[in-house]
Amino acid sequence: VLPLQTDAPPHQVLASYKQLSPPLKDVESGDGFIAGSRNGLSFSVSTTVPRDMPAITNIEVEISE
Repeated sequence: VLPLQTDAPPHQVLASYKQLSPPLKDVESGDGFIAGSRNGLSFSVSTTVPRDMPAITNIEVEISE
């Protein structure tokens, strides 16, 4: 799991993963997450906005075989 932080809003972060080239396959997405696979690897990206820092988006990216 790779934790990241950004000042981009969660919907913008998730939109960037939806536009990967080549795109993810078997994509599932919902409120604050996107998951899919690519070249035998599965990707899972989740976002949260900390209550005490609403201008920050926490991102967790997990890549597994």
